[in-house]
Amino acid sequence: IIYSDKEAYWHLRGAQKWVLKGDANTAYFQAIANGRRRRDTIPLLWDGPTLLQSRRDIRSHVDGFYRSLFATAPRSGLSLAQDCWTGRQLVTDAENAARTDLLSEGEVWAAIKGMNPTSAPGPDGLPVKFFQAFWNVIKPEVMAIFDEFYIGSIDLGRLNYGTISLIPKVPGASDIRQFRPIMV
Repeated sequence: IIYSDKEAYWHLRGAQKWVLKGDANTAYFQAIANGRRRRDTIPLLWDGPTLLQSRRDIRSHVDGFYRSLFATAPRSGLSLAQDCWTGRQLVTDAENAARTDLLSEGEVWAAIKGMNPTSAPGPDGLPVKFFQAFWNVIKPEVMAIFDEFYIGSIDLGRLNYGTISLIPKVPGASDIRQFRPIMV
């Protein structure tokens, strides 16, 4: 059967069972295909007394809310007194040098080797097993990241990146605090 472009589009939008069962392009089929999109959108949000309805305004409000929530607070200027620790409690110059020295390939490999190979993959989608199996191939790139971190030239904001999905805590959620953020 050859479908028109519009009917092919709706077949792609439908769930797999609809495509496999060959349901016709009916209003019911289109309602099911669009149901998830309607359910997964936030049609409006309240920002105090202001009602936000445009996608741009809602996106800006959500982005600003979570940026301020996850932002680092400015330093308060508080610090420990100089004589808080004395004698054996202090870190020696040699211990300080050892802790702030550049990481060696052996130290990084020991950390990777000590990880559970079947643990959940990280944000890059790669499981620990990948790093363990291909260490000799990826070692230069991984060590380059640690070197950049050591000298301070790496953009840590790029490493601390995530996508947040909002799950409503209550039906008909209309305030940003009525959503539960889930890192994807």
